[in-house]
Amino acid sequence: MPDNLVDHPRYGRRPRITGCDLRGDNLGLDPSWKYTIDDVTIIPDTGIRADVSKQHGSAIPIYVYYDVLKTCVDCRRPFIFFAEEQRYWFETLGFANDANCIRCVECRKKQQTDDRVNSEYQQLLKKEEKSWEDFHDLANAALDLHVLGRFKRMDRIRHYFNQIPDSEHHRLRIKQLKERIKKVEQVIAPQPAARFESDSEDGGKPQPESKTGSL
Repeated sequence: MPDNLVDHPRYGRRPRITGCDLRGDNLGLDPSWKYTIDDVTIIPDTGIRADVSKQHGSAIPIYVYYDVLKTCVDCRRPFIFFAEEQRYWFETLGFANDANCIRCVECRKKQQTDDRVNSEYQQLLKKEEKSWEDFHDLANAALDLHVLGRFKRMDRIRHYFNQIPDSEHHRLRIKQLKERIKKVEQVIAPQPAARFESDSEDGGKPQPESKTGSL
């Protein structure tokens, strides 16, 4: 096994040996069709029997799940797609039998976070009348998407930030958002940091470089 296997929070990072290995079995339990299609390495003696009555979306059932060694398409690290996780996918979540796990658990979580934040961002954009809280949340969501790599520039974040009117009521939240923006900009190069009206305790806001931001 590779030394740099991604650690799964539930199943760990080592194969789960069961002693079950029915590859080549003459009773039709050979699962090779599934794992050949997915181009993976089957780990011997890790099989667990499937309940084919709970599987969906394929004319050919999977009778035995095996731990399989794969490479993540995003981070390129090796990971194990565990037999127990496959059973959960295909028998509990209802995924089709030919569904392919192409990302390690860490990159899957990152993608899910990315999708959730982007959905929230798009919902906020659709609102015709936006409150100061909407602009605050837009700036935060855009900043999250920037950190996740979805947005490349800070202009749009500055634009949303500058739509928030100064007020004693929400000055602390403005100050916290300003500090978060500055922290992110400290690691950006060569793009210049946002210009702030003031670095005092009044929560002064960054000035946009243009009237409308572009990413």
